[in-house]
Amino acid sequence: LANTSKHVMGNVYYPGKVREVLDMAAIVAGGREELRKRPIVSFITSWMSSPLVLNPDVTAILIEVVGQGMPVALSSVAIMGLTSPVTMAGNLALTHAEQLSGIVLCQLINPGSPVIYGGCPGVADMRDASFCPGSIERQILNAAVSQLAHHIRVPNYNLAGVTDSKIPDVQAGYEKAFGICLAALTGSNYIHHAAGRIKDGVAYEQYVIDNEIIGMAKRVLRGIRVDDESLALKEIRDVGLGGSFIDT
Repeated sequence: LANTSKHVMGNVYYPGKVREVLDMAAIVAGGREELRKRPIVSFITSWMSSPLVLNPDVTAILIEVVGQGMPVALSSVAIMGLTSPVTMAGNLALTHAEQLSGIVLCQLINPGSPVIYGGCPGVADMRDASFCPGSIERQILNAAVSQLAHHIRVPNYNLAGVTDSKIPDVQAGYEKAFGICLAALTGSNYIHHAAGRIKDGVAYEQYVIDNEIIGMAKRVLRGIRVDDESLALKEIRDVGLGGSFIDT
């Protein structure tokens, strides 16, 4: 909080710690009322133990956060074949049900409370039940979750930029590129783990690579500008057949 002007999102593990975090944030924001008007912090809560069971300890944290009027990301990770149906459509149906229940809970606690749709579907290797964050199926699910969130007009939280690779290598590059581009193209509002992450940790050199990938995704989103200047019809006529555009 002391070294950045950016919004800070994080987690706490005990309900009593929520007030301590908000006390610090209120000092930076200029008081509790100013903090409520413009929250500079929000919280990730892994409140759902899929399938469809509220984690009592984390739900207590969620209730405290929402009661204080702070934004909350409702993280739930239903894993195909383990804690959700093995099909992608079944996983999405379960994920959406969990998210809707969380949104309703937040509004019951504090009507109008800001929430972030945090469905983060997971994929497992069914040979050994290991988690596969970089699989293309998970990237597709992330994109679909973004669309589900927008369908109900709620901002979403996405886990793009993840990989199954343990080092910054070709595998990390293509898995991250697919995930980040799909998240961008489906309008994800908040991309967690967007840079630096590898399978079980962080690699500083991966931040540099991921920054380039993110820059490319942002360029994709800008699309192609089409107007009189960019069409360059005059230049095409002036150069004519077989000419060169190098000095135009």
